Amino acid sequence: MLRTARNTLNMAENQILDVISQYLASEQTGTIMAVFEDNSLGRFYVVSGVLATARYRNKEGREAVNMAKSVVVTTARFHENADLVRSGDLIDGIALPQVASEKLPSSQPVGPQLTNVMKAGVVDLLMEYVGPVAPLIMSDLPDAIDIESALDQLASEIDDAKSAAEFVRTARRITLG
Repeated sequence: MLRTARNTLNMAENQILDVISQYLASEQTGTIMAVFEDNSLGRFYVVSGVLATARYRNKEGREAVNMAKSVVVTTARFHENADLVRSGDLIDGIALPQVASEKLPSSQPVGPQLTNVMKAGVVDLLMEYVGPVAPLIMSDLPDAIDIESALDQLASEIDDAKSAAEFVRTARRITLG
């Protein structure tokens, strides 16, 4: 049932530990973003196929996993990345990769920025294509991002190219009028 990093794993009556174990088998580094039946969101951070830490509601680490175990997962997505949460509450003492001390130059938005009002309209539209993980995907965008860059990043989360293009066209009408 494990598919590529951008695909969604649809769950029916599954617990988070079942979902996590399916993704751990891939031995990748990234983030499992899960939406639960009560529309709560959880992030489970994996380093080389080992669960490093988690965030669910206001909890981190083991507490987050234990709290999430009692809620049914409706959708989960795995995103390959190295941008893991820096947490003092690691599971089984797994050390996270070191962050480079050298800062990259900040990229300034090229065109008009995506405002909070625009984000609200775009996230509602995105939900039609990716489901309830849309707010989580939107929250991963940088605060200062131009509209075109934001739409490109969001469209990359939609598996079907035709649907992604349709999303961008409709989102441009929302953001650019």
